[in-house]
Amino acid sequence: MNLLISKPDALGDQFIAAGAVQALRRIRPDVRIVWHVRAGMEAFAPLVGGQVFIPDTHAPAAAEAARLADCVDPLIILPFPLAPFEPWTDDLRGRLRWWAAFLQATSWDASVLAQINRNWVGDFTIAMAPAAQRFGLSANPARQPLVNEAQALAVADAPDFTRALSPSFTQSEAAQLRDLFAAFEPRLAALEPPPIWQPVTAAGSEPEAKTPTGKPRHVLIAPGVGADARRAWGAGNFQPIAAMLRAQQLAVSWIEGPGDAEHLAALPPDEADHRLRFGPDELPQLVDTLRNADLLLCQDTAYVHIAAGAGVPAVAIFGAGQGARFHPTGGRIKIVQSQIACEGCQWHCLWDRLVCVADIPVETVFDAVMAMLNGDAATTIVPLAAPVADAREGELPAVKRRLQDEVLSLNADRFARLQIIQSLLAPKANDPGHADTSAAVGAAAPPLPDRLGALSPSTPLGALSPPKGVPNGPRMEPKVSVIIPMGRPDRIAATLGSLAAQDRKPAFWEIVLVGVEAESVARAHPHLPIVPVVLERNLLPPKTRCLGIERAAGGWLLLVDDDVELAPDCLGRFIDLLATPVFVDEALPPVGAIGFRIPGKSGRFFERLTDISNFWAQQHDRPEDRDWLYSAALLVRADAYRRSGGFNPDLPNGEDVDLTRRIAAAGFRLRYEPGLVARHDHRRDTLLSMWRYFWRNGNAARYFFSAHGGACPFSLKTVWLKAWSDLRMNQSFQQARGRSLGLRTPLIWLNYLIVETSLDWHWQQYLKEARRYRQLPARARSDTTYVLAMIDWEEGREFTGVLRYAWAVIQDFENPVRR
Repeated sequence: MNLLISKPDALGDQFIAAGAVQALRRIRPDVRIVWHVRAGMEAFAPLVGGQVFIPDTHAPAAAEAARLADCVDPLIILPFPLAPFEPWTDDLRGRLRWWAAFLQATSWDASVLAQINRNWVGDFTIAMAPAAQRFGLSANPARQPLVNEAQALAVADAPDFTRALSPSFTQSEAAQLRDLFAAFEPRLAALEPPPIWQPVTAAGSEPEAKTPTGKPRHVLIAPGVGADARRAWGAGNFQPIAAMLRAQQLAVSWIEGPGDAEHLAALPPDEADHRLRFGPDELPQLVDTLRNADLLLCQDTAYVHIAAGAGVPAVAIFGAGQGARFHPTGGRIKIVQSQIACEGCQWHCLWDRLVCVADIPVETVFDAVMAMLNGDAATTIVPLAAPVADAREGELPAVKRRLQDEVLSLNADRFARLQIIQSLLAPKANDPGHADTSAAVGAAAPPLPDRLGALSPSTPLGALSPPKGVPNGPRMEPKVSVIIPMGRPDRIAATLGSLAAQDRKPAFWEIVLVGVEAESVARAHPHLPIVPVVLERNLLPPKTRCLGIERAAGGWLLLVDDDVELAPDCLGRFIDLLATPVFVDEALPPVGAIGFRIPGKSGRFFERLTDISNFWAQQHDRPEDRDWLYSAALLVRADAYRRSGGFNPDLPNGEDVDLTRRIAAAGFRLRYEPGLVARHDHRRDTLLSMWRYFWRNGNAARYFFSAHGGACPFSLKTVWLKAWSDLRMNQSFQQARGRSLGLRTPLIWLNYLIVETSLDWHWQQYLKEARRYRQLPARARSDTTYVLAMIDWEEGREFTGVLRYAWAVIQDFENPVRR
C-alpha cells in the first residue's frame, strides 16, 4: 500500500510529525510511506530511518515516477524544490507542471496533508496525487489559497478530502497530527501522550544514560531561531547566562547550525573556541554532540524537538505567539513559557518587538537551567504585563494605525490575487467573440488552457515552455544587480570606475555594495546607482554576498569582487549574448551562470603563476560549458541561484565552486565566455604572497573533508596524491586546449602541495577545537589510534600521545585518500 504524506514545512515540524509516522510504521509495516518535504529539509532522513529520493526534473516525469516505484524502502523522503513563499516565475511554473505530472503518474492508495497551517505547496501536492483516500485538516484563517497555475491545474478549493478534521490554534501540534494519522489508522488514536520521534538506532529502547566522567558538567546553548530574527531571545541574553553557568563551574559551548551565524555574531572573540558548527548534512553528528552534554538551552526551534527524541535534557524558551501548541509531548524537556494577555497571535505581532520573547528575564531562564540540572523538569510560567496595559505615550495610536494599515494591505492583497486570476483567464486577442483592445492595453493573454497545454507524465521539465504560436513579445533587456562584497574599501574605486566606464548599460541596473563603509563610498559616487548595505564588521565573502543578494532586485546577479576591474564592453557583450541561441530562454537546459576570463592585472610572473595554478580554468579564449566557475566575476541567473540554495555562508573559500556545482545539479548549464573579461588585481605577484595565498586556501578544510566527515590523523598519502592529482588535472586541461605548463610545472606542483598540506593541517585544527575528535566517527584503524593519541595528549600523557599520533600517520598509508 502506497501512502503519500505531504509536509512542506520547516525542519522542526518534520520532527514533530516523525513521532506519528514512526508509530504508523510500527503498527502498519505493510504501508510504504513517501514523505514529501521542501528541498533542503531531507537532512532529517537518516535520523528517522528514511531513504532520500531526489527526482531528476530533467527526465520525463513518468520515468521518474517509475524509478520511485522501483524503490523498495518502507520510508522514502521525497524533497522537491517548491517553497510556499518563493516568487512566481516562469521557472516556478515549469517545476509546478513537472511535479503535477510526476504525482499523477504515480500510484497512490492514500494521501495525508500533514499541515495544520496549510500552504499552497501542500494543498497542490495532495490535490494532484490521485489517491482514493485523502486525509487532511480543514482550512484555517492562516491557509494560503491556490492561485495562478496552481489554482488552474487543481481547483480553487482543492484538495477535496475524503475525511477532514477540524484544526486548532491551541491544541498540541503533535496531538493534531496523531489524530490526523488515526483517521487513516484508527489504532494510533490510543497513543497518549502523542508519540515523539526516536532515532533509528534507539527505536524501542531508552537512550543510554550519560556516563559520568568526573569532568565539569557541560551545557550547550543554541541561540538560533531560523529566518524570523524577531523571535530570538538574543545572544545578549544568553551571554550572561553562559557567564553565570561558568561561575558555577559548568562548561559551556555554543551550537551553530546552518543559518545560525547571524544569531551568534555578537559573541566576543574569546568564545570562538567554544562554538560547535554543524552543516546541513550533519544532524547525526549534532545528535551525538547533544547526547554527550548534560543539558541543552535553546528556543522554540528544531533543536528542542531533536533533543526530545534523542533523550537529551533541555530547557527551551517559548514566546506566547502560539502558546503551548509546539511544545514537545515527551522527552526530558523543561519549558520556559511566557504568559501575556495578547498570547495566541500566531506571531502576527502588532508591536515593534515580540514582548512575549524579549521580556523574559535572564534570571528566570538561569534558574530554570539550574533546576533542570537538578532534575526539576516542571514548566516555568513567566507572567508578563500586557503591552496595552502599560503602553508608552504614543504607542496605542501607533498600534491603531498599524491595524488600519494591515486591513488595507489585506484588502489590497485580495484585490491583487483577483487581478492575477482575471489576467490568466483573459480571452485571446484573436478570439472573434471578443473585441480587440490590444492597441490600448497591450495584447491580451491567451486563455489559461492554451497557455498551459495538456499535462503529460512523459514531459520533462525543460520542455515545459510556452507552446508554439504563442508570442513571447519583444525581448526585454535583462535587469542586472551587481553585487560587490567590499572588504577592502581602499581598492573599491577601481572596481566602481570600471562599472561607470561601461560603454553600454542595461535599462535597469543597480550596484549592491556590501561593507562597513558602504554608505560613505555610495555618497562618494553619486553618479552610480549604488544600494549600500552597511555591515557592523567585515564578514566572510560568501556571507557578505548573501546579504547583498537578499537586497537585489535583478533577474541576473553580477558578482564582482572588490579587486576586479571589468573591461568597458562587458555589460554590452552580456546583453548581446542573451540574444544568441545558447542563451535564449527557450534553450535547454537553460544557462544558469556565466564565467568571465579572469587574467591578472599586473602581468608579473608570480601573478601569472597564481592564475595558472588557481584560476587556470578561466584563462583561455574558447567559449564552452564548464563543470564549475569562479566568482571573482560571475553572472548568475537569480532563479538558478535560489534553486541551488545560494552560497554556503560558512565557507571561508571555495564557495564559488560549491555554488556553481549546485547550480549545475539543479539542472542549469554553466557557461564560460572569454569575451567577458575581468582583470583581477589580487596582488599575489611575489613568491611569498603567492605561497601565503595557497596556504590560506586550506581554510576550506571542512568543505573538502565533508564527504569523509570523521576523525583522522594528518594524511601524508592524501597530501601527496591529491597534489599530484591537481597537477594532472591542470595539465590535461591545458593539453586539451593546445597549451603546456612547461617550465612552470614544478612551481605549480609546489603550490598544490602547499594547499593540500594546509587543508590537512586545518582539518587537524578543526578536530582539536572543543575535542571534535571525540564526537566524530573513527572509521579506520588509523583513526582509532589517532583518537587515542589525542586523548593521551589531552590528559597530560604528551609523550605517549606523540608516539601514538606518529603511528596513526603511518597506519594511514593503508587507507584510501581522505578527500
